[in-house]
Amino acid sequence: MALFSSLPLCSVSLFAWISGNPFNGTVFFLFAALLLFLGFQVDQQPVSRGRPWQVVAGVVLLIFGLAYPHFLETGSYWQYLYAAPVGLIPCPTLSVIIGLSLIFNDYQSWRWAATLVLPGLFYGVFGVFRLGVWIDTVLLAGALVLLGTALALRSHRQFKVKTNF
Repeated sequence: MALFSSLPLCSVSLFAWISGNPFNGTVFFLFAALLLFLGFQVDQQPVSRGRPWQVVAGVVLLIFGLAYPHFLETGSYWQYLYAAPVGLIPCPTLSVIIGLSLIFNDYQSWRWAATLVLPGLFYGVFGVFRLGVWIDTVLLAGALVLLGTALALRSHRQFKVKTNF
């Protein structure tokens, strides 16, 4: 599941390069490569669901990303359900991937979560404060929630390791 979740980042990188945006192309290529590498490192156990609040936050991010309204001008809300730019542009793609990560308890990997926090925070802050895309506060909030879960996973792991001695 972790490997599957990193694939849309590859797509964003490809489309960024095609459209002449080497910054996004490079950033998304590097994060896709890192998350693919970490995807091979995660626990081989079946994915587990996060805590109820993680699942709720994850579902909100997933729906937000899959119905990302910023680049679509339509009179019908139904178009948002099939025309969202997931896999094309950064913010909805990151929202979906962060949402899946929260739903599936960060695949039990604080490294996965911490790695995903970086682009989530960057593109959330950039979208809101530089581009004025206020709906990207949802991505920013999701990245902050993911940061909290990454820190919790790491401290739980360290506590578990220390108590096993």
